[in-house]
Amino acid sequence: MSKGNDKTSAIPYSEDNDPIDLTCVDSQEFFNAEADVTVTVNEYRLKNKENKYVHAFEYIVKNNSNSDIKVEKVYSERLAALKDITTSTFVDYDKLDVADTLAIPLAVATGGLSFGFTIANNVRLGMVVKEATRFAHSLPENYDLKANSSMRILCMKFKEDPQPLQFTINKQGQTYQFTY
Repeated sequence: MSKGNDKTSAIPYSEDNDPIDLTCVDSQEFFNAEADVTVTVNEYRLKNKENKYVHAFEYIVKNNSNSDIKVEKVYSERLAALKDITTSTFVDYDKLDVADTLAIPLAVATGGLSFGFTIANNVRLGMVVKEATRFAHSLPENYDLKANSSMRILCMKFKEDPQPLQFTINKQGQTYQFTY
């Protein structure tokens, strides 16, 4: 049913100004002279199991001009949604359940130490959802960016094929499109 439709998050875009406590693995800065916009792209490694499939990205869009601009649309061919993350990590945790059933011989062999230090799969899945939800919001549309100010976009991209974000910006009646 959803074939051919854009995949959008159920969580609407909202500004997030909290610091990101993740390891930054890459940072790039791009400047679009026509629109007078600077885009800084930071790539972060997530802490939990979802890091096996996705990385978190932070896009900081700065309006360098003295006039307001409208970020009409931000789009990507393929972003990781919260459903993708929970499904892929849940499948991995389901594989671990088999190991949990074999944990009794392991607990006997190690004197019960390893069995006592395991984390339940539902707790691990909760940790994944909590971390990924911050980066699973929809991309902004029709966002007014004031002069000499910036906005931050958080998203998740699949590690095997990260697709760039495509920006459509309107500045004083002129439309500019660029991809980073």
